[in-house]
Amino acid sequence: MESKYSEIVKVNLPRGVLIKIISNPFVFMSVTTHFVVLRKLENGNYLASLINDGEIGKTKQESYYGEILPASMVGSTVIYKGESFDKKIRLEASVDLSFFAKDGSVNISMTISTEDKGLLGWGKAKFPITAEHVIKGHVIPNIKNFSCLINEMNESWTVDPIDVAKYVMMKAKQIESGLILVHNCSTYASFKVEDGQISKASGKFGNLLITGNDVLMKLLQEKEKLTLEIADPSMFKIIEVVNEVL
Repeated sequence: MESKYSEIVKVNLPRGVLIKIISNPFVFMSVTTHFVVLRKLENGNYLASLINDGEIGKTKQESYYGEILPASMVGSTVIYKGESFDKKIRLEASVDLSFFAKDGSVNISMTISTEDKGLLGWGKAKFPITAEHVIKGHVIPNIKNFSCLINEMNESWTVDPIDVAKYVMMKAKQIESGLILVHNCSTYASFKVEDGQISKASGKFGNLLITGNDVLMKLLQEKEKLTLEIADPSMFKIIEVVNEVL
């Protein structure tokens, strides 16, 4: 039995970020939700598991184990192939980047071949793991979530110095954890956020370095408008002043 599906979707991600997502088997397979890479094997392939937790409600989970080959590049298409150890399940997934530079779209395709009729919907399976289900229900929504995260990290606001404390506190509650950066042509400040609260602060005002609560007070005295940005230190290289906070 075989299940095939392909869909073109627009992705609002920088090309470099998209390539990192789809070329890393740990990341890309986790986006499918049902196929999970566990670790890299000595032969260079990846130990993977197919998890089917919907066939008999929530009372039973079925797992199939096998190997996923490293991503290969054919033209502008990134391709993954895998097979279960018992040879009963085979997977091929690909992302075609041919038109990404033109309109930001990619073609996501998947083929699942199996001897287990129930897995693809034949028999009593209530929630079959078809290629369409994996792409429409998991891959596309999760990649769009990456887009939203990147866009959120790239957001910025221009604020008057008198309002900077209000904005910093408000954004800290919204992001819960991460970094808030505030700057203009002569000033750069960073605030580390943990559990929605400012835990550390550091700022450079010309040649003067200030830390702690005095950073906000100094920002209030600025003459020019300030730009406020949110950054995730796990995703971006933060310049030297931010390292002072971390």
